Amino acid sequence: TVIMALCTVMGTATTAMAQGGAAQTTMQNQGQMNFSEAKLDAYAESAYKIAQIKGNMAPQMESAPNEQQKRQVYQAMQNRMATAIQNTDGITIQEYQTITRSAQTNPALANRIRSRFQAAQ
Repeated sequence: TVIMALCTVMGTATTAMAQGGAAQTTMQNQGQMNFSEAKLDAYAESAYKIAQIKGNMAPQMESAPNEQQKRQVYQAMQNRMATAIQNTDGITIQEYQTITRSAQTNPALANRIRSRFQAAQ
């Protein structure tokens, strides 16, 4: 479902970006932050791109014959996800991570994102 895809995308992108060495945010009370409509639109656009990347690369990951090739596919997927965020106007990787973490603890924010994500499809 869309909700499950969004949750997966949000979690995977955050993990991938953190593992990729992206700068960590020092913002406090992330669950209480207010994000502009434009920022959430950019977030949803990035999340949609990331969902497409994951969908396209999942078969490669599953069919990789060994762990080394799976790691290579995973690294390529991380790089593509980072590039997708960087190529989206109005959001940085750090902002994407901050919104993801906030949405995980703020149901109202998660609902705002979910409606945008569904509209992006």
